[in-house]
Amino acid sequence: MKRSRAIGNALSYLLLALTVAIVLYGIIALPPTIAAHFGADGVGYGSKYTLLLMLVPLLIIVALFAGVERLPLRTMNLPMVRITPENESRVREGVLAMLAWIKASTVALFAVMALAAVQSASGSLSPLFVVLVLWEIPMLAVLGYFIVALARIGG
Repeated sequence: MKRSRAIGNALSYLLLALTVAIVLYGIIALPPTIAAHFGADGVGYGSKYTLLLMLVPLLIIVALFAGVERLPLRTMNLPMVRITPENESRVREGVLAMLAWIKASTVALFAVMALAAVQSASGSLSPLFVVLVLWEIPMLAVLGYFIVALARIGG
């Protein structure tokens, strides 16, 4: 699980850098006013700098994950896992790996949203909006995998 955790964390921070790069590219390449809102009432326009607002919740989420990763294992709600002195380190590593992959999935979702926003603002239709909806499937698969793995460890 340590390798899985390391890969998940590395992917998270790589995708975070990619998301920041996409937003910065949008700020450099897009005109000063872009389509910023699409709704039943039509299209709303705003400054290209509104793309920066996408980074605020993303950075908060990544910081929250970093905080949760530092919590003692006993403070986490793991109803399917019985923690014993014998399995505590394995359960902790499993939980940290699960958190790393959920963080990576969440950051990837923001990367896709940033790319879709920049493409949309540049006037090109993007099939990435379908990816936004379908993204929940791999996120749920990751969560399901780790729930099963933790249940086996803490059996």
